[in-house]
Amino acid sequence: MNAPRTEYHVMQGSVPDVTTEAGRQLMDQVAAMDSGAMMTDGAPYDGRGFLDPSDRLYLVEQAQAGREKEERERALEKDAVRSFYEFQRKEGAKPRLQEVPDLVEKPVLPTTAPIVIVPKKKKKTTKRVAAPKAAPRAKKTKTTQPALVGYGSSSESESESPKSRGPPIALSEEFCMDIATQLKELMNDPSIPHVVFPSSLDNTERRYIHTVAKKYGLFSKSKGKGDDRFIHVSRAKTTVNMETISLRISPAPLSVSMDTLQEMQDVLALDAPSPDRAQMAMPPPFRKPRAAFKSAFPPVAPPHKYTSSQRALPAHAHRDEILALVQKHQVVVVAGDTGCGKSTQLPQFLMDAPGPARRIVVTQPRRISAITLAERISDERSLEVGKEVGYCIRLDAKYSHAATQLIFATTGTLLRWLGSDPLGKQFTHIVVDEVHERDKDTDFLLVVLKLILPLRPDLRVILMSATIQVDKFSAYFNQCPIVSIQGRMHPVQACFLDDVLLLLDSSVPSSKTKASTNERPKKKQRALDASCVMCGKCDFADEGDFGMHVATCFGGQWVPPTATPDEALLLSMPADEDMEAPVDDAVLEGSVCDQVARRLAAKRAHAKPSVIDNLVSSYQLSQDALGIDGGVDVDLVVRLLGHLMSVSYGEGAILVFLPGWDDIQAIADVLDMQPVFRKCMIAILHSRLSPQEQKRAFARPPKGARKIILATNIAETSVTIEDVVYVIDTCKSKQSKLINGYSALHTEWVSDANCKQRRGRAGRVAPGVCFHLLTRQRFESLPAFLTPELLTTSLEDSVLAIQMLQWQSGDSLGFESIGEFLSLAPDPPLTHVVEGAIASLQALGALNSDESLTYLGWELSQMSLSPAIAKTLLLSTFHDVAAPILYSACALSYREPFESELGTSGAQRNQRRLVKASLASGHESDHWVLYAAIYGFLLASDRDRSHYCRANGLLQPVLFHTSGVIKQIEVEFTSLGYAIPPPMGPPSPPMAMAVLASGLYPNLMYRDVGSVHYTTKDKFKVRRAGASVLSPKKPTSREWVVFHDMMQTEHARTAQVMTKVHPFTLALLVGASAVLEELPDVDDDDKKKDDDEDEAAFLDGVIVVIDGWIALQMEREVATLVLRLRQRLSDAFLNYVAAKSHASLSPADAALLHAVASWVGRETQR
Repeated sequence: MNAPRTEYHVMQGSVPDVTTEAGRQLMDQVAAMDSGAMMTDGAPYDGRGFLDPSDRLYLVEQAQAGREKEERERALEKDAVRSFYEFQRKEGAKPRLQEVPDLVEKPVLPTTAPIVIVPKKKKKTTKRVAAPKAAPRAKKTKTTQPALVGYGSSSESESESPKSRGPPIALSEEFCMDIATQLKELMNDPSIPHVVFPSSLDNTERRYIHTVAKKYGLFSKSKGKGDDRFIHVSRAKTTVNMETISLRISPAPLSVSMDTLQEMQDVLALDAPSPDRAQMAMPPPFRKPRAAFKSAFPPVAPPHKYTSSQRALPAHAHRDEILALVQKHQVVVVAGDTGCGKSTQLPQFLMDAPGPARRIVVTQPRRISAITLAERISDERSLEVGKEVGYCIRLDAKYSHAATQLIFATTGTLLRWLGSDPLGKQFTHIVVDEVHERDKDTDFLLVVLKLILPLRPDLRVILMSATIQVDKFSAYFNQCPIVSIQGRMHPVQACFLDDVLLLLDSSVPSSKTKASTNERPKKKQRALDASCVMCGKCDFADEGDFGMHVATCFGGQWVPPTATPDEALLLSMPADEDMEAPVDDAVLEGSVCDQVARRLAAKRAHAKPSVIDNLVSSYQLSQDALGIDGGVDVDLVVRLLGHLMSVSYGEGAILVFLPGWDDIQAIADVLDMQPVFRKCMIAILHSRLSPQEQKRAFARPPKGARKIILATNIAETSVTIEDVVYVIDTCKSKQSKLINGYSALHTEWVSDANCKQRRGRAGRVAPGVCFHLLTRQRFESLPAFLTPELLTTSLEDSVLAIQMLQWQSGDSLGFESIGEFLSLAPDPPLTHVVEGAIASLQALGALNSDESLTYLGWELSQMSLSPAIAKTLLLSTFHDVAAPILYSACALSYREPFESELGTSGAQRNQRRLVKASLASGHESDHWVLYAAIYGFLLASDRDRSHYCRANGLLQPVLFHTSGVIKQIEVEFTSLGYAIPPPMGPPSPPMAMAVLASGLYPNLMYRDVGSVHYTTKDKFKVRRAGASVLSPKKPTSREWVVFHDMMQTEHARTAQVMTKVHPFTLALLVGASAVLEELPDVDDDDKKKDDDEDEAAFLDGVIVVIDGWIALQMEREVATLVLRLRQRLSDAFLNYVAAKSHASLSPADAALLHAVASWVGRETQR
């Protein structure tokens, strides 16, 4: 449905006089109008403009000349920028989704100050106000810029608003890049105590530094006045005098009812057995490990006869070389470009090689890769998947214990197999594919292989990589041999931000245009202003000088292979008003590379280099600097897609690389609204989707349809989409950062290697084009590679796996400690991060003080969940609230089942929040909402489930997948000897939330009276997620919540999936240690006169301090009982872990469990 049109009255006359200020203002207002406006001077505004193209170009050039003169007279750029953003802040402007009839090549006209244009008829429409655009800081000229539609940034948090974020930040790219470099150095280098920024910065620059420091988990503080006011940035929060602030918070009062106090005393009077601490200090004896395969190696299958298409792959030419090296060396590195066939052919070479029986495992970093490769090879060999060739991923496996010779598995799956078979005796060959990605599991596997190779001289390891860091992997395995395979790639034209803006800028012509105005610049002037397409050189003496230079420059570097001599000559000639441009949209010829290059050449021939530079600068300053760093310009992506749909470059699928799910959903929502994309087949590639859903990206589109794939870096390597010709690369990805103990996802710029891999996706079957949405300057400053994931994420699961491997191997692998194992990694993690992970596992009870594995630690290592979540599930079975914890944990291990709110109307969002409130049933817990949603789905009949999902805004495929995860976890519990029996009654919401608080700790934060934001232990301010059912109202007493994870945007840190926690729960169940402290002495004069009642209540008061920072003030008797009960609960839990059932618990422990549920329910409702 098209946007409503509004008619405007404008000045009479066909062409306004843009040499005057009023004329330029009118043109600015025309440019600022939305594409639905209708001009009433006789020419409709149809999304391309109401003037003849040559008139429009002439106006642009005259306006440019006038603006340059004006800028030389007055340099008021900063004041204009500040006034504009102050204006926006007061107006409360907010980017919003809107439907635009024509996305392609909107008119770009000069913009200066706004003027008022009165609507012809008053209608109830959204107020639109044009405002002055920011000018580049480094330039003294303004020029045209793309009239981008206000879709906004996909990274905007639901809980944020323009008012809360403050005005947008307009800064140069150079400044932003320099600040980011300095702050990252501080974050990554412990030897740097702090960074100080000078007092010469203006307010906009200072605000940018404060905001980015917060994003990186750093603390910033301004100190001093006037010329002595500096910004200090440090890792720990400090006072004005730069002294570190104590993490401990002020004590909050806690009282208990007389009934609870009496029952506490009664329970502690019972005689409870102590756990066998010697038994619990070590893993269970005689526990048979789970084996991946139950039989010996399968018999050797007859050799495969390779087809002509297989033999045509570059990898096939290296078959004999690879097999000879594998025979001679334990480790071989195979490096190959995209399309060389290494992932599909090398495993088959190993299968068909002469020799004894074998079993080959090939690891893949992603599930979809394991499945598609197994299916591809089975198809090539005319086999059924699951026989000789199979795969094994989470929740899905097709392989035969007796027959499978080649199995594809995710890296995590192989690591679990090695946990029960540390020497890998079930395999003869281990192939590690996509080793260059450096994910945490792959680096961990490399260390394991390095340790077991000396103990397994018969084992062969093949590392397969793109042509990235190949020498590093060879050196890691004692200079093992390298086989390099050239890829079968077609040429790919790389375009950057200036190219994209130029292609979308309709003020610079690219097709046949005839001059029609009476006044126009002379030919000689146009020739003198021309510039070389290849090198940018300008200021030529005359037309001949320019033409000779361009011809020489093109001849020495590149000539379009399909260009005729006449076309080549035309491309080399200066632009002439009386000469037809060489490119016509109707007759574009040659490959896609040629067409895009020729179109850009024609556009550059019509524009000065300064115009193009200012095009980029104006675009950047029109964006929020924080959004450029951490978001995606949805509008630019959609406009570029519209350009590719409208210009006849040629057929082929379009692959768009986006950072995360929200970005994908934002783009998909906009595409769904636009008529131009209705014939497109939109496919999504994301790890959240099931393999069946992801396969849509590989299917051929219906006849007459164009396929657009919206993908994360899952499509960067591993998988190949054969029909991709165009790639749009936002050059960003979601990257996990470990900040003060919390893992937070950030949207960050990718590396040079990532960009090249993404570019390679476009040249698989034909010449292609890749649009990198960043400047050449930033591209050249990108790091060569991303930081390995082992250095950026929490290590608790890795540390637990190390100790499990050590225990299972009987200390035969040759390392003495956790630190020693991790020091063997290609890039070892920092010591303090390793020590933090060890301390966290010791607090969980998974490791002893000497870092050895405990009984509980062994149990946790057997579950395919993080150690903290695995213990939370054990606690839930112990307290008889297993279902709510299990359901919510499984949902969060995959993805939330609710439909995204991106692109929905206010009424739709309100309706969904009402649904969530109904599911919450009055409990302030997002976890309970997830449980209720899944429980309702499982309770519904097969026939009613679709209706249930539609009515509650739920995604049925996600719920089906989550139910599969639930079954898998139940199987794991059963194999360990536990059972998840039906609850003895309806689950107690207060007790379930108490267990969540115990298990999710230290993901705990609070907010004090009257505060909007929450505060973590490390004094970070955190927002509540907009979709949460927790009340946004300011609390009247200190409020505590636990959260599942944290999301860092460019503007704020937001907690995801929260549950409110009562202070009584903190006192009884949360934290590893609790001590009693006396109240400090207080002078009588400092006491409040109206606190007599509270003073009497805590006449003999003390403070219970939990883990050194949570402080609760209570009566001495209550505090003493609480400390004793904490120990009793810990002992009872260990007894349960050893006994595996409630039936084996002592009467005292059973009475304690019943009493705790009663206390929590009573105290939380007071």
